Amino acid sequence: MKELGIKPNFTQLSKEMGVDWRTAKKYYEGYDPKKVTRNKTSKLDVFQEDIREKLKINRTTVNDVYNFFIKKYGADAIGGYSNFIT
Repeated sequence: MKELGIKPNFTQLSKEMGVDWRTAKKYYEGYDPKKVTRNKTSKLDVFQEDIREKLKINRTTVNDVYNFFIKKYGADAIGGYSNFIT
């Protein structure tokens, strides 16, 4: 179609592909999505094995392990609870 100079019907293409017509047009015009990868390290990477060992203990909760590490290393070294549970 590009070689012949004919514009496609983006509305029809969007219905066939199940996307918005603007998305169909964007890809027709050559949009190349960039893959987002992050190689960011966590504060907890250093403690990962210790955390796993503590969680293997019976009747131990994530909150218990988090509090243990906060007392042992401090809040600055461990970070927030939401990061810990992730």
